[in-house]
Amino acid sequence: ALLPLAIISLLSIYQVKSQLQKQTLVELRQNCQIQAMVIFEHLLVLENDLQSVGWLWKQSRVNDLDGGCDNFSKRIESHFRAISIFNRKTPPNILFGRSDILLQKLPELTENLAPGKTNIITRSSKTEVFDIFLIRLLDSENPEAGVLIGEVNPGFIFGEKLLDLLPTATRIALLGRGQQVVFSTFSPETTFSGLAKSGLGQKHSGDFEMVSDLQKNIFSYLSIFLKGNFSGSPLIVVLGKPRQQVFKPVKSFLTLSSLVFIATLLLIILFSVKFIQKSLVPLEKLQEGTKQIVKRNFSHQVEVSGQDEFSDLAGAFNLMSTELQRQFKVLLSRSEIDRVVLSSLERDEIVRTVINRIGDFLSCESVGLSFIDEGDDTRYQTFVGSGQETIKELNLSLKERDLAALHSCKVFMLFQDSKKFPPFFFEFGVKTEDQVLVFPVLTSGRLVAAMFFIYRDFDRYFQEELVLAQQMVGQVGVALSNSLLLTDLQEMSWGSLMALARSVDAKSPWTAGHSTRVTHLALEIARGMGVDGQEYDNLHRAALLHDLGKIGIPHELLEKPGKLDSEEVSLIETHPEIGARILEPIEAFQEFIPAIYEHHERFDGKGYPAGKKGEEICLKARIIAVADVYDACAYDRPYRPGMGHNKVVEIIREGAGSDFDPEVVAAFLKVDFLQLQLKNSSMGML
Repeated sequence: ALLPLAIISLLSIYQVKSQLQKQTLVELRQNCQIQAMVIFEHLLVLENDLQSVGWLWKQSRVNDLDGGCDNFSKRIESHFRAISIFNRKTPPNILFGRSDILLQKLPELTENLAPGKTNIITRSSKTEVFDIFLIRLLDSENPEAGVLIGEVNPGFIFGEKLLDLLPTATRIALLGRGQQVVFSTFSPETTFSGLAKSGLGQKHSGDFEMVSDLQKNIFSYLSIFLKGNFSGSPLIVVLGKPRQQVFKPVKSFLTLSSLVFIATLLLIILFSVKFIQKSLVPLEKLQEGTKQIVKRNFSHQVEVSGQDEFSDLAGAFNLMSTELQRQFKVLLSRSEIDRVVLSSLERDEIVRTVINRIGDFLSCESVGLSFIDEGDDTRYQTFVGSGQETIKELNLSLKERDLAALHSCKVFMLFQDSKKFPPFFFEFGVKTEDQVLVFPVLTSGRLVAAMFFIYRDFDRYFQEELVLAQQMVGQVGVALSNSLLLTDLQEMSWGSLMALARSVDAKSPWTAGHSTRVTHLALEIARGMGVDGQEYDNLHRAALLHDLGKIGIPHELLEKPGKLDSEEVSLIETHPEIGARILEPIEAFQEFIPAIYEHHERFDGKGYPAGKKGEEICLKARIIAVADVYDACAYDRPYRPGMGHNKVVEIIREGAGSDFDPEVVAAFLKVDFLQLQLKNSSMGML
């Protein structure tokens, strides 16, 4: 009941304020015209008086100003503070009054005077009102005769008659060149400069709003047309009125509206008390139910007795909460499945999430996912389960006709007759009374898996379940495709790294298998130190490629049987830097390039190429350094035979703290070299 009244009141207030503002602007514009006409008329009177004085001067009757014509003399004295004649050849001649014009300013003021026109000059003064000068040629036909300069009495232009014409609470300002205030009834702090955006000084007339005298005012302005009679400073009349004064009638309207509101509210309360008392208990129950919904307690039910509209509302509320509970559970489950399916690249995590959560939004009894391999094996890895039981892993026996049916299936297959069930259905727990919905899972047009949804009564959920199941199968297909792609990429990446490592080792028969053996030992040391995850993988890659820079070392230098001279040693010592430079353009290798560059640094800082020491050397390089020295010492080289295992271990133990990181050496001493040799032997690396 209050809403329409409030809307009408607000619209009325808006309309009243709009009309008041429009009326105020019309009033200000009209008064601008009136004030401009009055000021213009006063300027014409002043011009006429100045012409009369000039005529008297030319007629040699200027003495009339001293009493020859009382009325005219009084008039001139009330209109001007002083009148003088200036000729560049003679000193200024003051006809009456006392002029404040400086002599050096006279040539500037009397320049560019047009014959027959009066020039208006405004100049700041010590008072609040600018000085105004009217200047014209004494004889328009003879400019050399001099000029008349009249210093205007501001009281004549801005007298009480002018101010009496202003409406209530309206103030006036007269602006000159550059929007300087010539005269103003506003506070002295009020300025009008910088209002070019509102058109002031550019347009003939206009309106704007501005803060003045600590309150917002509505302004209207009008430029006085002077070109017909006058030249010089342009004059602009500005009138302003406080917004508070303009919208004063709105306060009365608001008071009346408030009274109407209060009366209406009391009336509504009077008629509503009885109804509220009757409805309070059901409303409280519904309110409590709403709070429970907000807290996501969708199992809460509202109990309202009776046969009125509240009982119907409670029934609808309970139905809504039940549906919200189901839908919210569906959204959470699908969100979790979507997150894993679209982000995870681990097949086992995808299978586990899909089977455990799919029962939250599908009405099936259980779900099966069978992976179809391209090999000749007829038994395929299958996972079966539901949200309430542990996932079972088994191998299904699929016959050729079963595979053919899956390959030929375009969208889905529905089995509702147990007589037509393929035999493998019973292997994962399908009963004769069940119905089975089967979807092929395709990636790039290739059959990679099949999903089975087992129902007790599929017809009941046909429309909704079919769409949801089909969407889930599509997401599983995308996830499996990503997983397979990642596996292929990883295999290709490791194959490329292995090929690079073997190409380096193949450069000399003395180093055959060196990179692979160093890698195996480095990984064993890393496991002993607790290195895992991405750091472990980066160490694996760095160890394989740690001697990649030897590609740039001459073959004969690597196989030289004798001792190397200093120049040859320097050349050999460039291979870490060469290896790092070779891999530098590959963005994916940036994390382990430092290990390749630093694997010949020593813990005491006496290594190469940069002379780093201690923990300045990255951990991967410190691990590779130990593994590299062990393999280099344990196997034959062209310049010496290989050392025994125990001797090499002793060398590395003695080098702890100087050549090697003591923690890395401690992990090295715990390595099971028997198992490591068996691993290298199985790969042909001994």
